[in-house]
Amino acid sequence: MFFFLSKLLPLAVLPVGLVCLLLVVALVSLRCKRRWVWAALWGALAVLVGAGNGFVPTMLTYVLERRVPPLAPAAKADAIVVLGGVTGPALPPRNVVHIYAGADRVTYAAKLYKEGRAPLVIVSGARPSLDPAGLVPEADDMAELLESFGVPRQAIVEERSSRNTVENASGVLGVMRARRLRRVILVTSAIHMPRAAMMLRELGIDLIPAPTGYEVTDEDLHPLREGLSGFVLACMPTAEHLDGTSYALKEYLALAFYKLKARLAGADGGAGHG
Repeated sequence: MFFFLSKLLPLAVLPVGLVCLLLVVALVSLRCKRRWVWAALWGALAVLVGAGNGFVPTMLTYVLERRVPPLAPAAKADAIVVLGGVTGPALPPRNVVHIYAGADRVTYAAKLYKEGRAPLVIVSGARPSLDPAGLVPEADDMAELLESFGVPRQAIVEERSSRNTVENASGVLGVMRARRLRRVILVTSAIHMPRAAMMLRELGIDLIPAPTGYEVTDEDLHPLREGLSGFVLACMPTAEHLDGTSYALKEYLALAFYKLKARLAGADGGAGHG
């Protein structure tokens, strides 16, 4: 139930869900409250224009991605942890593992292994599904990709039960305890790293962040890099920009939720000791 609610509730406040709610308010208010109709319609338009231009997702993503610095050149650990959510199973008519955005987590982990940063690679992930039973765990797919990139099978450890970041953290902790690992290098997308690192550290996991998959480059911060025409096009709302804003806002909401949860837990603990 928690997994279902964690997927459902944010949809109401992300741009597309918010626009739908405003349109419903407009329709319901047609007969009795005309002011509400216009307010809801203008509100829906403002959300689409505001969240759908290119500058909002760029800045929201940039702030998150730069919160954690890149991996230091000399950093080493007992294992490299790769979080899932970036591949799809080789279901017909696919003849290979399907790769989504963010799959550079796997390629980066392979690179770090070849550099000798750690002797093991832990791949963490089932399927982000309400009923993952019968589905090939994503850890299997990531292991297959790692092997194709030159990581030996005996150096890969699969954590095959977690469906989200909370479960990733618990699953990784279980693997570390079973193998008596002390420190890991955590590989995930840069935009996801602040939340992922926080959750793993909450469980007492000693980690070194290794963010990858940066969506916003330094060049993207120059609004006139493509001239006036590029600037005008960036101002226009598009589905791609709307998706970028939604993804970034989802990370901010999740961060805020888990920080609040940690504070409340700390307050309860303090009250208990008093």
